[in-house]
Amino acid sequence: MIRKTVCFLLCMIFLMLMSACSEEEVSSMVSSSEMAESSVISASSEAVSSQAASQAVNNLKGKKVLFCGDSICYGEWDTVKGYAWAGRIAKRCDLEEADNQALGGYCFSTTRGDQWRILHQLEKVQQNTYDYVILQGGVNDAAGHPGGPVYAQVGTMSDSFDVEDFDRNTFAGGFEETIYHAKQYFPNAKFGFIISFYMPNASKEWNQVSDMKEYWEVAKQICDKWEIPYLDLYFDDYISNTVMQVTTNICLRDPVHPNATGYERLTPFIANWMQTL
Repeated sequence: MIRKTVCFLLCMIFLMLMSACSEEEVSSMVSSSEMAESSVISASSEAVSSQAASQAVNNLKGKKVLFCGDSICYGEWDTVKGYAWAGRIAKRCDLEEADNQALGGYCFSTTRGDQWRILHQLEKVQQNTYDYVILQGGVNDAAGHPGGPVYAQVGTMSDSFDVEDFDRNTFAGGFEETIYHAKQYFPNAKFGFIISFYMPNASKEWNQVSDMKEYWEVAKQICDKWEIPYLDLYFDDYISNTVMQVTTNICLRDPVHPNATGYERLTPFIANWMQTL
């Protein structure tokens, strides 16, 4: 009798323990289920965001782009001369046309003579229609005649929008005159200006090229005045030290000109910037 009573009591205790355990397990299962559902939703959202990012709209597809500038824009020391970032962006972004009119030695001012002005690159194709006009230049203004003492002074931004008020003998005046005519030639195009990367190893024969801080500060003021977006490669330490490694010859043929590796590295930054114009 006593054995039966003890067994009965043990069975009751066991059932009570099981019941309590089941409630905790049920609660745990519900909580785990809710967490799992939450994780699925979160992962799904991340997947959608990732997919959306990878399928971002290519605003440059099928567009016509005019590139004007100096030997850096031209691609003087690229594997294929004249390819540079223009040719790479054309391939990368499926452009209809990448018209690279840039030429070595050209500048905004008259410091090398009027015939060496970037303005004439724009004049040459003014009868054409472009969706984008991307300008680059200024290095030859700071360099002047290689080995010679004459180079373009920085100058100052004019308060006027009248082309007759711009001092084309200075970098600032020549740049403003170029922008003025570019907007006249291509009124429906989107504009952009590329500020060239830092060139600390440029020797004295390049005059002011190793330190173009004042030139680019004025250039940014002028771009703001004329409502032209700019890509600042000069004051970006990441571009200088990590991307272009400007104190080495990894990306540069000489202290000024990119090689093919340099153009490969610069192209994604320029292309992504152009997508935002």
